[in-house]
Amino acid sequence: MTQAAARARAERINMQIISTLADRRARIGIGGGDRGCAGPARQAMQLVQVVDTGASAIEDGSHGAKVVASVPVIVTAPGLLTARRRLPAVLGRMDERDARRVAADRYALAVEKIGSVAGASVEGIKADGGAATNDGGATTRILHAGTIKAVEHTLERGAVVLAPSARGGAGRRAITARELIDALCLNNSDMKSILLAAGWSGHRRDVARLSCAAEDQLEEMARALGLVARTAPHPAPSLH
Repeated sequence: MTQAAARARAERINMQIISTLADRRARIGIGGGDRGCAGPARQAMQLVQVVDTGASAIEDGSHGAKVVASVPVIVTAPGLLTARRRLPAVLGRMDERDARRVAADRYALAVEKIGSVAGASVEGIKADGGAATNDGGATTRILHAGTIKAVEHTLERGAVVLAPSARGGAGRRAITARELIDALCLNNSDMKSILLAAGWSGHRRDVARLSCAAEDQLEEMARALGLVARTAPHPAPSLH
């Protein structure tokens, strides 16, 4: 076999491996229905039954009155599954309308939008230092810059969310709020993989601790983005 033929064969094998990986991530060939274009860099998909929450009038047996209650509503057609982006367990457990889940999605969208626009900084200034023109790119950055700045300010307050014990933990390093949220929201990393990347063993106890820290940080992000009303201080009791 000539060198050119060997190179062509290797390229075909590599393309086949990449194509197979892309199809697997998009769950192509499993069930029917439309899927996004396959690509190894695209988010992995999973097949799920989508359940929403709706209001329904239920009769109260003791009084015969109608009361409104939230009941699960299955959105996916019977016998079918819906292709959805695969999420880490922390986000997957949350309802899509949960303020913490919405905050995570908004942060990821803002980073993606700003990263996809070239030629302008977050402040809306051209990369060459000149004044930015209203060409859509700078406007997009300005619109999403507020979200990113609010989240970054929150994560700076969070600082370290998981630190190794002073008595041991050789090879482990502290995990900051910024590292945790970026890995969770931007890279779709689960808690165990975040721990392993920081030199931790991925023990179930540490996964639980990091999951709680992630939920706390997402709560603060939701408050910073105005998705959750800040708790008003209780008024001091009046003295008579």
